[in-house]
Amino acid sequence: MSDQNLERALREILPYQAIPQETRRLGMTVVTRDRWRVRLLAFATALLWIGGLTAMLYMIYCFNGFVIAYSPSNLATVDEMRLIQAKMDLHHSLNACMLALPALLLAALGTVWLVLSSRRATLSQISVSLSEISSQLRRMQGGAVE
Repeated sequence: MSDQNLERALREILPYQAIPQETRRLGMTVVTRDRWRVRLLAFATALLWIGGLTAMLYMIYCFNGFVIAYSPSNLATVDEMRLIQAKMDLHHSLNACMLALPALLLAALGTVWLVLSSRRATLSQISVSLSEISSQLRRMQGGAVE
């Protein structure tokens, strides 16, 4: 095969193999936007879960200190300042717990939203891929170019 024949064959094949830039650009824009949204939602949901669980664990730790300080076996040996400190720690941990409950509720709702968003993003990516394949098939069959 000569160079001219090869060049002519490549010019004939190229329009059938190339994806229109507009379709590709639109598809990449949609995919990039969906990835950004899912990552942002995943990060926010993870922060809510970590914050809520940390506050709950802090409350459990402070409650444990309170129970130990006020146990009958320790009551005789613990000074008054330790008892006051245990009460204050428990009081502050309850405030953290009151913030943790809404955070955990929002984290649960965020998880559901994340699952639905990632599913929608996957369907969007599939749709973009099918659109590209469809336009390639139309060009290969000699149909209208998008």
